[in-house]
Parts: sequence; structure tokens; C-alpha cells
Amino acid sequence: MSGLVTIEKTEAQWKHQASIYHREYGISHSVGSLDGTYIQIRNIGDRTNWICRKRYPAINMTIMVDASGLICYVSCRWPGSMHDSTVYRNTDLYRVANRPPPGRWEPFPGAVVLADSAYIGIVGDNLLLAHPRFRRLTAQNARFYQ
Repeated sequence: MSGLVTIEKTEAQWKHQASIYHREYGISHSVGSLDGTYIQIRNIGDRTNWICRKRYPAINMTIMVDASGLICYVSCRWPGSMHDSTVYRNTDLYRVANRPPPGRWEPFPGAVVLADSAYIGIVGDNLLLAHPRFRRLTAQNARFYQ
């Protein structure tokens, strides 16, 4: 199993993933997609911190997949009540993406990971975020998100 779930790919492998995203979706430099989801659990006692926004006890899982749909990173250790961005800030992926070079995880210069608007406010870690629907888009952003 070692090496199956990993961000340790060569620059050429990451560039291949970016080429798939570009070919399929027209998004350049993207090497993966990041999202949070809930894993429903049985609550023990009256611990409310495990209750998620969908009103059931859960673990909040952060997962990143590449353009081929292979899991590159997963973390599932935080209570369902925690917001996706808070969970992400507590992951090893966040830490390696934000450490100073050398040692920073950077698949290749300019590489980004796609994420939804739950990750707004996280800066400096090469996330490309979906624009929130409730905000007005500038002309430049409107062209980008078409």
C-alpha cells in the first residue's frame, strides 16, 4: 500500500496531471482537486463537537485527488463541527505546501490545486478557489470562470 496515496510524484507526472485538467476542463496548471466531506459515525455520549452542519455525528475528511481520480492525500481525524478550511489548516498537506523552500511541496512552478469556496481565506498555498456565487464578479473574474 505504501506509495499508493501520495503527493510524492515527479515533476513530469504532475505536469501530465495538469495536461489532463487543461485538456478536459480548460484549466491550466491544476494538478489536483481538494475537498472536504463527512464520514458519518456513531456518537458516543453527548459530544456535540462531532455533530456536523448536516446535523449528524461525523468525522470531517479532507481529500485531494489528481486529474486521473487517484487519491493523492487524505486526512480524516477532525470532528464534523470543524469547518473545511480549519481542518485543511491542520493537515500535513497544508504544512508542506506552506513551508519555506527547500522542502515546500510544489509539483512544478505555478502549479495549483482546485478547491471550492469553503477554502476562501487560505492564502499562500497555491489553491485555486471557486468564486462564491453570492458575490459580484469583476470582468476579469467573469472571463476566468466562464
